[in-house]
Amino acid sequence: MKKFKIITAVIILVAMVAGMVYWQSRSKWDGRRDYRLAMISQDGLGLIAISPTRRMVNTVRIDGKTRVWVPGGMGWYEAAKIEKIFLQEKNYRLVEEIFFYNFGFWPDEFEFGALDRWQSRSILGRQLGWLGYLKYKLMEPNLIFKDEDVAGENSNLASELLDEVAPRDLADSQILGGNLKFRLYNTSQQKGLAAFLGRRMEWAGYFVMSVENFDEKSNNCQVVVNSKTKENGDLGKIISWWECAVKPDEGLPDDEVEVYWGEAVGEMLKYSSYDNILEPDKIENN
Repeated sequence: MKKFKIITAVIILVAMVAGMVYWQSRSKWDGRRDYRLAMISQDGLGLIAISPTRRMVNTVRIDGKTRVWVPGGMGWYEAAKIEKIFLQEKNYRLVEEIFFYNFGFWPDEFEFGALDRWQSRSILGRQLGWLGYLKYKLMEPNLIFKDEDVAGENSNLASELLDEVAPRDLADSQILGGNLKFRLYNTSQQKGLAAFLGRRMEWAGYFVMSVENFDEKSNNCQVVVNSKTKENGDLGKIISWWECAVKPDEGLPDDEVEVYWGEAVGEMLKYSSYDNILEPDKIENN
């Protein structure tokens, strides 16, 4: 009888460990890193950033009438129409580009539905995984919640707000805490390309030291970096997002990176469809 109880206890213990491993494998969020969720609805767009490091949950709601830029030559649309565009295009990369090029926001996931339902178990539980959702609910009483609303037809409203809000509330804590400094160069014929991309990088949390034109024109994206810096995870996102070639330069300090954006980057975005008139006080020449 005693032997049977021991065997039973061992089986229960093994089952508990297996269950914990299983639920951990279902967790999409570890409860330590920042998590960013993009919401898309007929009412507009939502940007949600959960940051255990800052102990904050920040939400920015973009009113449906606010115009956002759709890359790839599609032009400007009201935010309320982005859901319909996705359903027509079925292009997940396009959704990522809409959120980054308009808000400097790289979402971990995106969800369709009413903007005020993002905290529901059916949405957040599925996105974080059930173990991740449990971790969120346990830390929720200690989190500070902050909401921002962008309303109006002029996209300039969103841009001005994001200059202040995005680096402070929406940017990734790991990127903000990093030590990389970027010098950006426009090697294309497209006026304002590097300034446009640099501004989005700043919204995402990167430190941009300078933006300049470069006389020697080129086609693709190139990152020049000290070989010691090449393995930096914050740099990896830049390299993969724009499919940049990497050129080592041991003369650069370990914390400095040069990024050269060529003609192909502007063509891929169809940057010419971006109308700087919508941001009259932000027009730059680089």
